[in-house]
Amino acid sequence: MSEEKLKKIFWLFLLLNLLYRLFISWNAFIYVDNIYLLDDSYYCFNIARNIALGNGATCDVIHKTNGFQPFYVLLMVPVYWLFPDDNIMPIHIALTFLSFCNFFTGFFIFKLVCKFTDYKAALFSFFLWSFSPYCLTNGINGMETSLAGLLFLLSIYFYVIKIKCAENC
Repeated sequence: MSEEKLKKIFWLFLLLNLLYRLFISWNAFIYVDNIYLLDDSYYCFNIARNIALGNGATCDVIHKTNGFQPFYVLLMVPVYWLFPDDNIMPIHIALTFLSFCNFFTGFFIFKLVCKFTDYKAALFSFFLWSFSPYCLTNGINGMETSLAGLLFLLSIYFYVIKIKCAENC
């Protein structure tokens, strides 16, 4: 199969990956809650809501907490400014954000594997990651998992492409 066809297949799978995750993110809340969201994700959501409402970093408005991932929670605060009385919309928006983190993670997995192998191996790696039930459920669990995975992969990508290859490639 030609390199051009493999690139088209990759972009198709990447788009399907995003659409699939967005479909789940905007599905009926009862479905999303029962299958994908973890108990701890509600701590993140409550802390973000309380920060947005001016109550500070607290889950119950009584006790202060530092037991959360601050970067992800602070990214969620503006969503709760926009929807202070809505319990569901901020969660759908959070899952949408995490879906896009997954989208870019898949893109950089493909690019990184392409750097050291060929398009077939990169496409296979992307496919394994993209459609793995484990990666899917952890990718849109309402917590910082997707964001952390993307930032970790970006740091590896930056190191390999910009630093290591500048020295050895």
